[in-house]
Amino acid sequence: MSDFLQAKYPRILPSNIVTECLHAIAYAEKSMEVCWWMCILEPPIAMEWVPDRLQGQPFQPFNRDLYSPFTKTGSHLEYTVWPVLLLYKHGPVLSKGVAQGINPYR
Repeated sequence: MSDFLQAKYPRILPSNIVTECLHAIAYAEKSMEVCWWMCILEPPIAMEWVPDRLQGQPFQPFNRDLYSPFTKTGSHLEYTVWPVLLLYKHGPVLSKGVAQGINPYR
């Protein structure tokens, strides 16, 4: 995994971070390891940035069962900060995501 990450550093981390910040490198390595373990589970844990049924809709309703508000609440989802973790695709929620809310009709 370390060899893979070393080869991919230029694509995922700016060059000044790679050479100057060992904490960023350690964080990236641990993040890759966690994602790898999530993928090889059977069934794999699913990350959902925007629920599949809402893809392409201009304003998705803010679902508090799936997301915690970031810095603003609202009736609709403006953007996702952190994805929802599901036990498997379309399965139960393991961990809520974080999203920014908006009230688009005000």
